[in-house]
Amino acid sequence: MKYKIYTKRQSAPQIPINGKQITVIKMAVRALGIYDGDYRDMLEDRYGVRSCTKLNYLQARAFIAELERKGFVLKPSKGIAR
Repeated sequence: MKYKIYTKRQSAPQIPINGKQITVIKMAVRALGIYDGDYRDMLEDRYGVRSCTKLNYLQARAFIAELERKGFVLKPSKGIAR
């Protein structure tokens, strides 16, 4: 029986950030009153990017969770109920 040997750790493919995540990040930054420069410094310190559009899906999810720990609460829209 032959075994497949992996020489490098294989990672999952990078899923890009989606539009809803970008919107939530922008809403959270505005709601928390974080200045633009401070927000970009946060991104650079944690992920090495200065724009949330450069994050991948999992990074964006982690950043949103961090903003929620800082006090952001996502409220449902007042649109038509489905």
